[in-house]
Amino acid sequence: MLIRCDDSGMSNSTNLALEKMIGSGIPFSTSVMFACPWYQQAVELLKSNPQVPVGIHLTLNAEWKNYRWGPVLGKEVSSLTDESGYFFPSRKTFHEHNPKLEEVEKELRAQVARAMNSGLKIDYIDYHMGTAMDKP
Repeated sequence: MLIRCDDSGMSNSTNLALEKMIGSGIPFSTSVMFACPWYQQAVELLKSNPQVPVGIHLTLNAEWKNYRWGPVLGKEVSSLTDESGYFFPSRKTFHEHNPKLEEVEKELRAQVARAMNSGLKIDYIDYHMGTAMDKP
């Protein structure tokens, strides 16, 4: 069995759950959402626990009604966001707004760069809600 902590860096509560998981002693990996507001807290926690394999959780969606986030590149990739500058809440709404493929690539590269520059050893890449691997 493989255990992966999903959505690390999304919020303080996901990071607290990550901290509890580390304290359990059970082997696992975690995927960090480097576009989210609390990613730096997750990075600091993981720097103190290098035994935890870390992945980049590529994100192009912010699915929660009252808690949203946007792209690393902000207005530079405006086709990926709603009028408030947040990612769209679902794959469906993302595609309905005709995102520019070059902006998708630019944003995903920025998330990877942020992760690589964080000082963490990155072991893998996966994706949030499947959007980064969806059809063009």
